[in-house]
Amino acid sequence: MKPSLTGWTPIRFSRVGDQAVVDWCEMGRTRFVDPFFHETVSRALSRPAASLFCRQTPVEDLVAAAHAEPGLAPAGFIFHTSRSGSTLIAQMLAASSRHRVHSEPDPVDEMLRTGYREPVVPGGTRVTWLRSLLSALGRPIENECRYFVKLDPWHMLDFPIIREAFPDVPWVFSCRDPLEVLVSQARNPGSQFVVGPLPTWIFGLDLATAASAAPGLYAAHVLGRILDAAARYLDDGGLVVDYAELPGALDTVLAHFDVRPDDDERAMMHATAVCDAKRPGQRFMPDTAAKRVEADCGLRAAAEAVRPAYERLLAARDRCREVSIR
Repeated sequence: MKPSLTGWTPIRFSRVGDQAVVDWCEMGRTRFVDPFFHETVSRALSRPAASLFCRQTPVEDLVAAAHAEPGLAPAGFIFHTSRSGSTLIAQMLAASSRHRVHSEPDPVDEMLRTGYREPVVPGGTRVTWLRSLLSALGRPIENECRYFVKLDPWHMLDFPIIREAFPDVPWVFSCRDPLEVLVSQARNPGSQFVVGPLPTWIFGLDLATAASAAPGLYAAHVLGRILDAAARYLDDGGLVVDYAELPGALDTVLAHFDVRPDDDERAMMHATAVCDAKRPGQRFMPDTAAKRVEADCGLRAAAEAVRPAYERLLAARDRCREVSIR
Protein backbone atom coordinates (compact mmCIF):
# COMPACT_ATOMS: atom_id res chain seq x y z
CA MET A 1 0.00 0.00 0.00
CA LYS A 2 1.40 3.40 -1.01
CA PRO A 3 1.79 6.13 1.63
CA SER A 4 -0.94 8.75 1.67
CA LEU A 5 -0.28 12.12 0.02
CA THR A 6 -2.72 13.91 2.30
CA GLY A 7 -1.14 17.18 3.43
CA TRP A 8 1.48 17.12 0.68
CA THR A 9 1.77 19.74 -2.07
CA PRO A 10 3.27 19.22 -5.55
CA ILE A 11 6.24 21.58 -5.91
CA ARG A 12 7.97 20.28 -9.07
CA PHE A 13 7.03 18.37 -12.19
CA SER A 14 9.77 16.79 -14.30
CA ARG A 15 10.71 13.79 -16.40
CA VAL A 16 13.28 11.15 -15.58
CA GLY A 17 13.81 9.46 -18.91
CA ASP A 18 10.36 8.68 -20.26
CA GLN A 19 8.76 8.76 -16.80
CA ALA A 20 6.98 11.89 -15.56
CA VAL A 21 7.54 12.45 -11.84
CA VAL A 22 6.24 14.84 -9.20
CA ASP A 23 8.13 16.18 -6.20
CA TRP A 24 6.03 16.81 -3.09
CA CYS A 25 6.60 18.90 0.03
CA GLU A 26 4.74 18.66 3.34
CA MET A 27 3.61 22.29 3.62
CA GLY A 28 1.68 22.01 6.89
CA ARG A 29 -0.64 25.00 7.38
CA THR A 30 1.40 27.29 5.15
CA ARG A 31 -0.73 29.62 3.02
CA PHE A 32 0.51 30.84 -0.34
CA VAL A 33 0.61 34.58 0.28
CA ASP A 34 3.99 35.45 -1.26
CA PRO A 35 4.10 37.22 -4.64
CA PHE A 36 5.27 34.00 -6.29
CA PHE A 37 4.72 30.28 -5.71
CA HIS A 38 8.44 29.48 -5.52
CA GLU A 39 8.92 31.97 -2.69
CA THR A 40 6.42 30.18 -0.45
CA VAL A 41 7.98 26.82 -1.34
CA SER A 42 11.46 28.14 -0.53
CA ARG A 43 10.27 29.30 2.88
CA ALA A 44 8.78 25.87 3.54
CA LEU A 45 11.94 24.10 2.43
CA SER A 46 14.00 26.23 4.80
CA ARG A 47 12.59 24.03 7.56
CA PRO A 48 14.99 21.06 7.90
CA ALA A 49 12.19 18.54 8.29
CA ALA A 50 10.50 19.70 5.08
CA SER A 51 13.69 19.74 3.01
CA LEU A 52 14.86 16.33 4.28
CA PHE A 53 11.59 14.50 3.77
CA CYS A 54 10.42 15.66 0.34
CA ARG A 55 8.95 12.86 -1.73
CA GLN A 56 9.00 11.98 -5.41
CA THR A 57 6.28 9.90 -7.05
CA PRO A 58 5.35 8.89 -10.59
CA VAL A 59 2.69 11.06 -12.20
CA GLU A 60 0.20 8.20 -11.87
CA ASP A 61 0.24 8.77 -8.11
CA LEU A 62 -0.64 12.43 -8.69
CA VAL A 63 -3.66 11.42 -10.76
CA ALA A 64 -4.73 8.87 -8.14
CA ALA A 65 -4.29 11.37 -5.30
CA ALA A 66 -6.42 13.96 -7.11
CA HIS A 67 -9.22 11.42 -7.48
CA ALA A 68 -8.96 10.25 -3.88
CA GLU A 69 -8.76 13.71 -2.31
CA PRO A 70 -9.73 16.43 -4.80
CA GLY A 71 -8.98 20.03 -4.00
CA LEU A 72 -10.90 23.18 -4.86
CA ALA A 73 -11.76 23.66 -8.52
CA PRO A 74 -10.22 26.83 -9.97
CA ALA A 75 -12.51 29.85 -9.68
CA GLY A 76 -10.44 32.02 -11.99
CA PHE A 77 -7.25 32.18 -14.03
CA ILE A 78 -4.98 35.21 -14.44
CA PHE A 79 -3.09 35.46 -17.74
CA HIS A 80 -0.79 38.37 -18.54
CA THR A 81 1.91 39.92 -20.71
CA SER A 82 4.31 40.17 -17.75
CA ARG A 83 5.09 43.40 -15.89
CA SER A 84 1.45 44.43 -16.27
CA GLY A 85 -0.11 44.27 -12.81
CA SER A 86 -0.97 40.57 -12.70
CA THR A 87 0.97 40.09 -9.47
CA LEU A 88 -1.02 42.92 -7.91
CA ILE A 89 -4.28 41.22 -8.92
CA ALA A 90 -3.07 37.94 -7.40
CA GLN A 91 -1.91 39.66 -4.21
CA MET A 92 -5.21 41.46 -3.79
CA LEU A 93 -7.08 38.16 -4.14
CA ALA A 94 -4.69 36.48 -1.68
CA ALA A 95 -5.44 39.18 0.92
CA SER A 96 -8.63 37.28 1.74
CA SER A 97 -8.11 34.25 3.97
CA ARG A 98 -10.90 32.56 2.01
CA HIS A 99 -8.81 32.56 -1.17
CA ARG A 100 -6.15 30.07 -2.15
CA VAL A 101 -3.91 31.76 -4.73
CA HIS A 102 -0.98 30.29 -6.62
CA SER A 103 1.12 32.76 -8.57
CA GLU A 104 3.02 31.15 -11.45
CA PRO A 105 3.25 27.69 -9.86
CA ASP A 106 6.39 25.99 -11.14
CA PRO A 107 4.92 22.49 -11.53
CA VAL A 108 2.18 23.83 -13.83
CA ASP A 109 4.73 25.52 -16.07
CA GLU A 110 6.95 22.43 -16.07
CA MET A 111 4.02 20.20 -16.94
CA LEU A 112 2.80 22.38 -19.82
CA ARG A 113 6.31 22.39 -21.29
CA THR A 114 6.10 18.63 -21.76
CA GLY A 115 4.11 19.37 -24.90
CA TYR A 116 7.15 21.08 -26.43
CA ARG A 117 10.06 18.85 -25.47
CA GLU A 118 10.96 15.41 -26.77
CA PRO A 119 9.36 13.01 -26.25
CA VAL A 120 6.31 15.24 -26.76
CA VAL A 121 3.39 14.46 -24.46
CA PRO A 122 0.04 14.52 -26.33
CA GLY A 123 -2.62 17.05 -25.47
CA GLY A 124 -5.08 14.59 -23.93
CA THR A 125 -2.48 13.39 -21.45
CA ARG A 126 -1.55 16.95 -20.55
CA VAL A 127 -5.22 17.74 -19.93
CA THR A 128 -5.44 14.85 -17.44
CA TRP A 129 -2.19 15.89 -15.77
CA LEU A 130 -3.25 19.54 -15.56
CA ARG A 131 -6.59 18.68 -13.94
CA SER A 132 -4.86 16.40 -11.44
CA LEU A 133 -2.08 18.88 -10.71
CA LEU A 134 -4.40 21.80 -10.01
CA SER A 135 -6.66 19.55 -7.96
CA ALA A 136 -3.72 18.56 -5.76
CA LEU A 137 -2.48 22.15 -5.56
CA GLY A 138 -5.98 23.36 -4.73
CA ARG A 139 -6.42 21.39 -1.51
CA PRO A 140 -7.63 24.04 0.93
CA ILE A 141 -6.42 24.80 4.42
CA GLU A 142 -8.26 26.68 7.17
CA ASN A 143 -11.27 28.46 5.61
CA GLU A 144 -10.08 28.68 2.00
CA CYS A 145 -13.03 28.15 -0.33
CA ARG A 146 -12.00 29.73 -3.64
CA TYR A 147 -8.95 28.94 -5.74
CA PHE A 148 -7.21 31.25 -8.22
CA VAL A 149 -4.18 30.58 -10.39
CA LYS A 150 -1.95 33.18 -11.99
CA LEU A 151 -0.17 31.59 -14.95
CA ASP A 152 3.07 32.46 -16.76
CA PRO A 153 2.94 34.86 -19.74
CA TRP A 154 3.55 32.22 -22.41
CA HIS A 155 0.69 30.07 -21.09
CA MET A 156 -1.72 32.27 -23.05
CA LEU A 157 -0.50 30.31 -26.10
CA ASP A 158 -1.56 27.08 -24.40
CA PHE A 159 -5.09 28.34 -23.78
CA PRO A 160 -6.71 25.50 -25.80
CA ILE A 161 -5.22 22.87 -23.46
CA ILE A 162 -6.14 24.86 -20.36
CA ARG A 163 -9.64 25.44 -21.72
CA GLU A 164 -10.14 21.76 -22.48
CA ALA A 165 -9.16 20.93 -18.91
CA PHE A 166 -11.34 23.69 -17.39
CA PRO A 167 -14.03 24.66 -19.93
CA ASP A 168 -16.04 27.08 -17.78
CA VAL A 169 -13.47 28.89 -15.63
CA PRO A 170 -13.45 32.69 -16.17
CA TRP A 171 -10.12 34.40 -16.76
CA VAL A 172 -8.57 37.83 -16.87
CA PHE A 173 -5.70 39.05 -18.99
CA SER A 174 -3.61 41.92 -17.67
CA CYS A 175 -1.71 43.98 -20.22
CA ARG A 176 0.26 47.19 -20.44
CA ASP A 177 1.55 49.58 -23.06
CA PRO A 178 4.18 47.61 -25.02
CA LEU A 179 6.92 50.21 -24.52
CA GLU A 180 6.64 49.95 -20.74
CA VAL A 181 6.65 46.15 -20.85
CA LEU A 182 9.72 46.06 -23.09
CA VAL A 183 11.65 48.53 -20.93
CA SER A 184 10.95 46.34 -17.91
CA GLN A 185 12.07 43.25 -19.85
CA ALA A 186 15.26 45.03 -20.92
CA ARG A 187 16.03 45.81 -17.28
CA ASN A 188 15.38 42.28 -16.05
CA PRO A 189 14.44 39.79 -18.79
CA GLY A 190 11.92 37.08 -18.03
CA SER A 191 12.78 33.58 -19.24
CA GLN A 192 10.14 33.58 -21.97
CA PHE A 193 11.45 36.81 -23.49
CA VAL A 194 14.98 35.65 -24.27
CA VAL A 195 16.16 32.99 -26.70
CA GLY A 196 16.84 29.64 -25.07
CA PRO A 197 14.49 28.57 -22.27
CA LEU A 198 11.57 27.84 -24.61
CA PRO A 199 11.65 26.57 -28.22
CA THR A 200 11.47 29.62 -30.49
CA TRP A 201 9.03 27.84 -32.83
CA ILE A 202 6.36 28.21 -30.15
CA PHE A 203 6.44 31.92 -31.03
CA GLY A 204 6.57 31.34 -34.79
CA LEU A 205 10.33 31.82 -35.31
CA ASP A 206 13.12 29.45 -36.21
CA LEU A 207 16.13 29.48 -33.91
CA ALA A 208 18.49 31.19 -36.38
CA THR A 209 16.08 34.07 -37.00
CA ALA A 210 15.39 34.49 -33.28
CA ALA A 211 19.09 34.41 -32.37
CA SER A 212 19.93 37.07 -34.96
CA ALA A 213 17.13 39.46 -33.94
CA ALA A 214 18.18 42.90 -32.75
CA PRO A 215 17.97 43.52 -28.97
CA GLY A 216 14.37 44.00 -27.94
CA LEU A 217 12.87 42.68 -31.18
CA TYR A 218 12.68 39.06 -30.02
CA ALA A 219 10.98 40.16 -26.79
CA ALA A 220 8.61 42.31 -28.85
CA HIS A 221 7.79 39.36 -31.11
CA VAL A 222 7.03 37.14 -28.11
CA LEU A 223 4.89 39.89 -26.60
CA GLY A 224 2.97 40.26 -29.86
CA ARG A 225 2.20 36.54 -30.02
CA ILE A 226 0.89 36.60 -26.44
CA LEU A 227 -1.27 39.65 -27.15
CA ASP A 228 -2.69 38.10 -30.32
CA ALA A 229 -3.54 34.89 -28.48
CA ALA A 230 -5.37 36.84 -25.78
CA ALA A 231 -7.39 38.71 -28.41
CA ARG A 232 -8.19 35.49 -30.26
CA TYR A 233 -9.57 33.72 -27.19
CA LEU A 234 -11.03 36.70 -25.34
CA ASP A 235 -14.69 35.99 -26.07
CA ASP A 236 -14.32 32.59 -24.34
CA GLY A 237 -14.69 33.85 -20.77
CA GLY A 238 -11.97 36.50 -20.80
CA LEU A 239 -11.68 40.00 -19.37
CA VAL A 240 -8.91 42.47 -20.28
CA VAL A 241 -7.48 44.59 -17.48
CA ASP A 242 -5.01 47.26 -18.53
CA TYR A 243 -2.26 48.27 -16.10
CA ALA A 244 -3.54 51.86 -16.17
CA GLU A 245 -6.88 50.65 -14.73
CA LEU A 246 -5.30 49.18 -11.58
CA PRO A 247 -6.00 49.06 -8.71
CA GLY A 248 -9.42 50.51 -9.54
CA ALA A 249 -10.37 47.49 -11.66
CA LEU A 250 -10.43 45.18 -8.62
CA ASP A 251 -14.22 45.27 -8.31
CA THR A 252 -14.54 44.48 -12.03
CA VAL A 253 -12.22 41.48 -11.60
CA LEU A 254 -14.15 40.25 -8.56
CA ALA A 255 -17.45 40.52 -10.42
CA HIS A 256 -15.99 38.64 -13.39
CA PHE A 257 -14.89 35.85 -11.04
CA ASP A 258 -18.30 35.95 -9.32
CA VAL A 259 -16.70 36.81 -5.98
CA ARG A 260 -18.76 38.77 -3.47
CA PRO A 261 -16.41 39.78 -0.65
CA ASP A 262 -17.66 41.09 2.64
CA ASP A 263 -16.64 44.57 3.77
CA ASP A 264 -13.57 43.36 5.68
CA GLU A 265 -12.30 41.31 2.74
CA ARG A 266 -12.79 44.19 0.36
CA ALA A 267 -10.93 46.55 2.70
CA MET A 268 -7.99 44.13 2.97
CA MET A 269 -7.82 43.73 -0.79
CA HIS A 270 -7.80 47.47 -1.38
CA ALA A 271 -5.19 47.96 1.36
CA THR A 272 -2.92 45.56 -0.53
CA ALA A 273 -3.06 47.83 -3.56
CA VAL A 274 -0.94 50.54 -1.90
CA CYS A 275 1.98 48.10 -1.52
CA ASP A 276 4.48 47.08 -4.17
CA ALA A 277 3.12 43.75 -5.40
CA LYS A 278 6.54 42.11 -5.70
CA ARG A 279 7.95 43.72 -2.54
CA PRO A 280 4.94 43.78 -0.19
CA GLY A 281 6.86 45.58 2.57
CA GLN A 282 7.38 48.62 0.35
CA ARG A 283 4.89 51.21 -0.79
CA PHE A 284 3.99 51.15 -4.48
CA MET A 285 5.61 53.92 -6.53
CA PRO A 286 4.39 54.45 -10.11
CA ASP A 287 7.18 54.07 -12.68
CA THR A 288 5.40 54.64 -15.98
CA ALA A 289 7.06 58.00 -16.64
CA ALA A 290 10.51 56.67 -15.73
CA LYS A 291 10.12 53.72 -18.08
CA ARG A 292 9.16 55.96 -20.98
CA VAL A 293 12.15 58.26 -20.38
CA GLU A 294 14.48 55.27 -20.17
CA ALA A 295 13.45 53.77 -23.52
CA ASP A 296 16.09 54.11 -26.25
CA CYS A 297 15.44 54.26 -29.99
CA GLY A 298 15.77 50.49 -30.37
CA LEU A 299 13.14 49.76 -27.73
CA ARG A 300 10.83 52.40 -29.14
CA ALA A 301 11.07 50.79 -32.57
CA ALA A 302 10.43 47.35 -31.06
CA ALA A 303 7.40 48.69 -29.19
CA GLU A 304 5.98 50.19 -32.38
CA ALA A 305 6.37 46.83 -34.11
CA VAL A 306 4.15 45.17 -31.50
CA ARG A 307 1.72 48.05 -30.99
CA PRO A 308 -0.77 46.78 -33.61
CA ALA A 309 -1.18 43.56 -31.58
CA TYR A 310 -1.83 45.63 -28.44
CA GLU A 311 -4.41 47.71 -30.30
CA ARG A 312 -6.10 44.56 -31.64
CA LEU A 313 -6.44 43.31 -28.07
CA LEU A 314 -7.94 46.60 -26.89
CA ALA A 315 -10.35 46.53 -29.84
CA ALA A 316 -11.39 42.98 -28.89
CA ARG A 317 -11.87 44.17 -25.32
CA ASP A 318 -14.13 46.99 -26.47
CA ARG A 319 -16.21 44.63 -28.62
CA CYS A 320 -16.68 42.27 -25.66
CA ARG A 321 -17.75 45.18 -23.46
CA GLU A 322 -20.29 46.32 -26.03
CA VAL A 323 -21.78 42.81 -26.21
CA SER A 324 -22.04 42.58 -22.42
CA ILE A 325 -23.86 45.92 -22.23
CA ARG A 326 -26.51 44.91 -24.77
